[in-house]
Amino acid sequence: MPTFAPARLTAARIVRGLTQPELGKRIGKTGNAIFTYETGRATPPPHVVGLLALALGVGAADLFAPDPDDPVLQALADIRPCVCMEAAVEPTAA
Repeated sequence: MPTFAPARLTAARIVRGLTQPELGKRIGKTGNAIFTYETGRATPPPHVVGLLALALGVGAADLFAPDPDDPVLQALADIRPCVCMEAAVEPTAA
């Protein structure tokens, strides 16, 4: 199950050049509420995550840590770089 990542919220806010009170105002919350989300003292409910994502111009999934048990992530981690120069075919002259 994905876990809310406070550091990702903080990073997205900083990239957008917003203070905690400014972000809070955009979503109808206080700057203190944003502080509690960013420090991990509270986890925003799903509807607030959606509001945060909209206000920050990111996808809601961007505010969550990747799930290490996700089979897609595991498959991607298992991919090894492949050098297939032997199979390269020289272009033929027309």
